Amino acid sequence: PGETPQQGENSLAVNMQRMTIYGPLDGSVREYPREFLDIFHDGPPPADPAARDAYRREILKRVATRAFRRPVDDATVNKLDQLAKLMESQPGKTFEHGIGHALTAVLSSPRFLFRAEIQPEPNNPSKVTPRNMTTNPVARLGSAPRTVQRGHQIAKRRTGKKVAPAKAKAVTA
Repeated sequence: PGETPQQGENSLAVNMQRMTIYGPLDGSVREYPREFLDIFHDGPPPADPAARDAYRREILKRVATRAFRRPVDDATVNKLDQLAKLMESQPGKTFEHGIGHALTAVLSSPRFLFRAEIQPEPNNPSKVTPRNMTTNPVARLGSAPRTVQRGHQIAKRRTGKKVAPAKAKAVTA
């Protein structure tokens, strides 16, 4: 800026036609994006430490319950709260950084990634219900005749020959 271009260089210039600034510019009014309000539903954290702790726990319990698709126990909320407080206590970190750190733990938890259901009798195929069908390995296999038939198809595709039923069972096992 302020210098003339040298030999072989082009002159660069920016001409501003119009600029519109909306206020107030002192930061007294803030609008948060919808995604921010999905997590921080009551807006920014309160200044009072006790209210701040309650707000943190409320956020973590609400989001973890949605992520785990079932109510979260108090022990889990306590652990997430400790993680958030630990991050928030670091120099240069804020309340939002602490919540983000705790939510990283929620989203990387096996309770979020895998939905497991406790089976009363996991090795008893007669106790399979439509609700637990996806978590019971016996139910996922289907009926035995269909499995054997599929084994015939796989064996035929691999070898190019029709396979006897005994060999087909060995292929599917």
